[in-house]
Amino acid sequence: MKDLLLTTINNHQLVSSCLIIVGVIIILLVYNAFNLSKASLTWPNVEGEILKTSMETSHQTQDNFQGTSYTANIEYKYKVQDVEYSSSRIYFGSKIGHSFNEERSKELLRKYKATQNIKVFYNPDNHKISVLEPGLHSELKLGLIIGFILIIIGLVFLILKL
Repeated sequence: MKDLLLTTINNHQLVSSCLIIVGVIIILLVYNAFNLSKASLTWPNVEGEILKTSMETSHQTQDNFQGTSYTANIEYKYKVQDVEYSSSRIYFGSKIGHSFNEERSKELLRKYKATQNIKVFYNPDNHKISVLEPGLHSELKLGLIIGFILIIIGLVFLILKL
């Protein structure tokens, strides 16, 4: 009986620790993207070209939950100092923001069409990092909220099971 109790406590500690660690990792990743998104407002820009666009759909079924995610894939190229780069980042957090919003994905595909010339904002310290839409977008706030929720849930489980 004592071994079962210790195993249960250890399992709760493991789950709590994992939730806290994942929450911290999410917050660190979002924090980095948050800083880059703010900095992108002052980045230089060059003319680029949309190479191709597509809508990726993915259907998930788990237990009684069914969901479809939609991702607008927009690939573009640009040149900085005679070196050609390519990217698919629309803005920092864009993969989070339109994944479950079909209309937002369609809106992005209407806005960016293949062979269209576009303005590309690139990081002057690392030309491989670029966006089509500089600045902070609400999806990053969602990432922070999710990270903090995971940490709080992990702490609550840890405190209640000790």
